[in-house]
Amino acid sequence: MGRRKVDQRELPAPTGESEIWKIAALLVDRLKIRAPVYAARRGENARRNGDDATRRIWMRINAAIEELLKAAPSENDTVH
Repeated sequence: MGRRKVDQRELPAPTGESEIWKIAALLVDRLKIRAPVYAARRGENARRNGDDATRRIWMRINAAIEELLKAAPSENDTVH
């Protein structure tokens, strides 16, 4: 299974909580367990560039990703 790169143009500009969750869901769908690393890197890049607002957005996206991954059943879980 190849890695699918995330095209930044596919990510909506987050203006509210629903957009944060949409981006988180998109990243989980595309990157699976690598999604938190991606979001953390984006937040770190924003911090390095002095963009605190964007860093905070990526922190929120990362928190949503973690919740989505925690809620997802594992391969060994039985889904009814």
